[in-house]
Amino acid sequence: MDVAIGLPGLPDLERPERFLEFARFADGYAFSSLAVIDRIVFDNYEPLVALAAAAAVTSRIGLVTAILISPYRTNTALLAKELATLDRLSGGRLTVGIGIGAREDDYTASGLAPRGRARTLEQQIAELRTIWQGAHRGYAGRVGPPPVRQAGPPLLVAGHVPAALRRAARLGDGWMMGGGDPDEFESMAAAVRAEWTAGGRPGRPRLAALAYFALGDNAARDVQEFTESYYNFPPDPGDQALIDAAGVETLAQVIASGAATTPDDVRSLVSDWAQTGCDELILMPCSSDPSQVHLLAQSIFEGREGILVGPETDQQSVLAAADALIAAFAAGRVDDYFDSFAPDASFVFHTTPKRLESTEEYRALWRRWEREDAFRVLDCASINRRLDVVGEAAVFTHDVETRVSTQAGVETLLERETIIFARAPDGRWRAVHEHLSPRPRE
Repeated sequence: MDVAIGLPGLPDLERPERFLEFARFADGYAFSSLAVIDRIVFDNYEPLVALAAAAAVTSRIGLVTAILISPYRTNTALLAKELATLDRLSGGRLTVGIGIGAREDDYTASGLAPRGRARTLEQQIAELRTIWQGAHRGYAGRVGPPPVRQAGPPLLVAGHVPAALRRAARLGDGWMMGGGDPDEFESMAAAVRAEWTAGGRPGRPRLAALAYFALGDNAARDVQEFTESYYNFPPDPGDQALIDAAGVETLAQVIASGAATTPDDVRSLVSDWAQTGCDELILMPCSSDPSQVHLLAQSIFEGREGILVGPETDQQSVLAAADALIAAFAAGRVDDYFDSFAPDASFVFHTTPKRLESTEEYRALWRRWEREDAFRVLDCASINRRLDVVGEAAVFTHDVETRVSTQAGVETLLERETIIFARAPDGRWRAVHEHLSPRPRE
């Protein structure tokens, strides 16, 4: 089973660069895809624009809409062009999860009536395929550009009710479950496979599902806040069936109860889903913090030989490690920051009179700064980055602009930093030396 990771459904709107960091981090691990949600009346980014931005900062990872609500995109020719453009620009990395959605306010906000949306979806799927296969629509011929694959990007049709499962088997390349538990998935997937076979279709449908996670000190709070916000709407019949089966009162409670909030939860969740016949499990984050990527990767991949492969090149893998270190430092996640260093790492800082000979010595100094001067990192920006990988070692150099708070107030520090990474026996790249010097103001 492939494991994918979602991009934040509630992004940090004040710091849009974190959204792109999330994508870049994910490309540095063995995740199969990046996924985005789709809403109108919500503070998520528009999914196709978001995936285009993600495609620009990644090179390997797949791109998935989970799930694109097509019926309120009434210009199907334009939608076909947008999807084909994204597929072409990303090198054929796009998979389209597509469905009718469960929130009526998204339709009313679009000036549309929700009634008839299932019929609209079926018509759109047929039209998308016709356009992608080159049908003439005007003087210049087809609606281009053509997608990478002649049939277009794979379409995974979503839904929970029997009609949706039949639709997926009849019209899609597979089925995507937008929320639920492994037992429900297994039952519905069996129905999709049966309909697929009964329809005489060759091969087998691709089956995907969504689950949620949050890791770190605020995991439970992050899950509760996100699910209560995102799933705050009257349930449709399919959602109500999930609520009834779980014996709870709201869909938010159904989703939250299945969310993973510890590394053990994540491993158990992945194991449970792998036994259902699911082809790709998409783990959607309930936090916008890019460190969630690193924490999730550690939970799933670390210590399993051949799994923590990073990206396809060592360079991207080291960049992922560097980005995780910087993100932890910037967010004040001290434990995660120091965990990025090997125990015997050394440190040379222009602010200290001597070299620090271990990570523990540096951490003791950090505690003294906190105790004696109320030291706290507020933010950190990384620019002018350079990376050189030589065998099992790598040299990462960048300029940093750090805002810190002390008893004297808030100060912005301009510095130049070099971090040397080495590959550990478990395949993880860890920092073994850090050198920090002042950077002149321009």
